[in-house]
Amino acid sequence: MGAVPTPPSDYTEPSWTSLPKITAINPIKALYWSAVLNGVVAVPVMFVMMKIVCRPDIMGKFAARGWLRALGWLATAVMLVISAAMLVTSI
Repeated sequence: MGAVPTPPSDYTEPSWTSLPKITAINPIKALYWSAVLNGVVAVPVMFVMMKIVCRPDIMGKFAARGWLRALGWLATAVMLVISAAMLVTSI
């Protein structure tokens, strides 16, 4: 194996701060708020998904039963409580 090449003496590491700004939006804040929005929107999506997946006339033999149904509704309830708590504490 050959020697590891060294960068030229005038080489500087690229920095994210040296890149030109495309928008005035802070990317970290955008990631944060997109995660918040995702958590809030997930509750009704999970509710509708559970209503569909529990119906044998739609899902046939793949309909959720027993502990799988209970875990699905538990996860939906937990997401609802967490989203509600977040909204209440942020007011």
